[in-house]
Amino acid sequence: MEQVLNRLRAEQVALGKEKQFEQLRDCLMGDPDAPCHADLAAQLGMSTDAVKMAVCRLRQRYRELLRGEIAQTVNSPAEVEEKSDICSWCWRTEAGLSSRRRELALT
Repeated sequence: MEQVLNRLRAEQVALGKEKQFEQLRDCLMGDPDAPCHADLAAQLGMSTDAVKMAVCRLRQRYRELLRGEIAQTVNSPAEVEEKSDICSWCWRTEAGLSSRRRELALT
């Protein structure tokens, strides 16, 4: 999944959106510690709605790239969907666990 994230980053850099990608990356992965959309909007000089749309588009593209990677390793479209769902769940779970680990380290 890190490879997919690197490909997405490379695409965004090629589009001249490196700063935006770096700011929105934590939102993309569902990190509970990610800054709120209003704060990101202020940092990026965008409206909150524009930030929400940018995150939505990044997530959509990430899913497309992830499915493409998975498709190279399985035999059927059903397996692509199944593996994609599993990978997404694992990523969200890890983001939540990482956040909880940071909370515990601070206490």
